[in-house]
Amino acid sequence: MKRREAIAGVASLGVVGAGGAVAFRSRLFERNDRIDPVEIETIDAPGSDAGTAIVPDADRPTVVEFFATWCTVCARMMPDIAAVEADFGDDVWFVSVTNEPIGHTVTREDVRAWWREHGGDWTVGYDPDLDLTRELDLSDTPTTILLDADGRVLETDRGYKSESELRSLVEEAFGIDP
Repeated sequence: MKRREAIAGVASLGVVGAGGAVAFRSRLFERNDRIDPVEIETIDAPGSDAGTAIVPDADRPTVVEFFATWCTVCARMMPDIAAVEADFGDDVWFVSVTNEPIGHTVTREDVRAWWREHGGDWTVGYDPDLDLTRELDLSDTPTTILLDADGRVLETDRGYKSESELRSLVEEAFGIDP
């Protein structure tokens, strides 16, 4: 068994073991805590160009979705994120970020293939030095963080979110309708 498959199996067991806990909601930050802008590397994939990007976007609200290619919950959320991004993408920047060790257990091509397989069509990047991961004090995937253009944390939410839950988060946090 390949190492990656073994890691995915262990991770999947953890996700299954968490059962209904994936739908819980918690706050990693107090509302309006502020983060410093962080540069991430972006990957050439559908809806995303290779290069760098700053999180949060300085011109509009940002939804950051932390994911991993081994995460079955993350894969299940992709159609939900895509639907919400399609409705809000003109007003809100959606960026999915993995903090997997690119070049060690996973490659850019693995991320690109996962992205295509699961219908990603917005900016996808990775956090090679874990700067964004540390700034947001993350330990779980999936985790969704909504930031305003000034870097204020408006919402954090761990675990699976349906399209309607994600849509409600975006509408409530940013005060916008599609």
